[in-house]
Amino acid sequence: MSQMPQQSNEAVLYNALCANFPSEVLPLTTISRNSTGTRDFIVSQELALNFDNIRNCSDAYSADVDGNEKSPDALFLHEDVLYFVEFKEGNPRNVKKLEIRNKIHEGIITLYQFSKKHTSIVRSDFFKLKIAYIVFRRPRVGGNAFTNATDAASANYFIENIKGFIVRVTAVSDDPQYFVDFFHKVTSGRVTQIHVFDHNGSGSQTLFTATAIQAAMSAAANTTPPQTGQGGVA
Repeated sequence: MSQMPQQSNEAVLYNALCANFPSEVLPLTTISRNSTGTRDFIVSQELALNFDNIRNCSDAYSADVDGNEKSPDALFLHEDVLYFVEFKEGNPRNVKKLEIRNKIHEGIITLYQFSKKHTSIVRSDFFKLKIAYIVFRRPRVGGNAFTNATDAASANYFIENIKGFIVRVTAVSDDPQYFVDFFHKVTSGRVTQIHVFDHNGSGSQTLFTATAIQAAMSAAANTTPPQTGQGGVA
């Protein structure tokens, strides 16, 4: 009798989160929305775990104390890697280092407390989990080329320095093509296109198609139809 393949600890933890917080499995459009500015960031009905509303379940919090730590917006699982994703607004030069770092620090603390209470993952194995932290900045439209370049250079939010410490992979991007290619990867190809809203909040949006899908479409368009024989059989 064949045995079922054993789940990775990353999968065990992610599936337990989704099972315990089914109401937080939401479309990316909802998760990425800027509730303060009431502006959408991307448009996609693909579901992800809205980690922003996952409460820290540590016993250190009493019933009358808010256990909602700072945390990244979304959590994905792909090929046994947990991907934290933050959708970031505003000028990157005005973002404080502690603000963006605290999100991943406290997000992992919340993850750890949940793991202790709801899974059998031991402490030593928790700290072996493969975790990535991705920050998406809203694309800027127009503006001075030099200023935009300076903003981009300031946009790493100092998270590169934590790579290899509490997370294995970090990335910061304001390139919508990177967005759709990332979501195409972590959803195993389910996301093929996304709409991205511009930085200025004008309401205009642009459709982007995953690079892999563009390549497949181009290859299909360039394929020569098969020749048929005398009897009409290919």
